[in-house]
Amino acid sequence: MNTVLYRWYRGKVTEVFEKDHEVDVFYVDYGDTERVRYDEITPMPVVLRRMPFQAIECSCLDIEPLGLEWNDEVCDRFYDLYYNRHFMAQVSHLATC
Repeated sequence: MNTVLYRWYRGKVTEVFEKDHEVDVFYVDYGDTERVRYDEITPMPVVLRRMPFQAIECSCLDIEPLGLEWNDEVCDRFYDLYYNRHFMAQVSHLATC
């Protein structure tokens, strides 16, 4: 007997690219975004939709790039400092959806 295992990643479609048959998906439990093909998406079981999101979207207050945008070196350094690490944060305000 073959057992098929499914790995579910809960996501929210944030943009549709009809020409390419792709969408951008925001993974609500991880906080990252990925472009995926239509055929890689399936409706989520109801039981998984009822669970609260595990990622909390946030941003750093009053931090801006020196130029017009962040360069790759700075982004890589920020990633190294904060990815998969625990840190304390103070909430300055909550955005309403």
